Amino acid sequence: MKQIKIILTLLTLGFIGLLVYQNLEYLLQPYAFSLNFYLTSYTFPEIPTGFYLIFCFTAGFLMMFLSSIVIRLRAAARLRMLHNENQEHLETIAALQDELAGMASGQTGQKTAQESSPEFEKE
Repeated sequence: MKQIKIILTLLTLGFIGLLVYQNLEYLLQPYAFSLNFYLTSYTFPEIPTGFYLIFCFTAGFLMMFLSSIVIRLRAAARLRMLHNENQEHLETIAALQDELAGMASGQTGQKTAQESSPEFEKE
């Protein structure tokens, strides 16, 4: 399985390298990006088109990463809450089991719920 992952990774990187090599002329062509607002305009200096593409992919990656952090933090808080609730339930179960063990050994001196029911007396 590990070898298959390595082979697929190398094939993917080779394919990306081939695409870059075949489009090298376009990616290295200088382009001046300009923003035109109604009140003002700004023209960025000429840089190769590939840098604009790298910038856009990086910006998209960062936006998705930051949005996923919010989701992870919410999930972690929910997980902590559920863990605490689970611990409370486990403590309650342990206390009830201790109480049941005490009733079974006769330490409390009280009738159990089954013994005090009217059906138990009829039998």
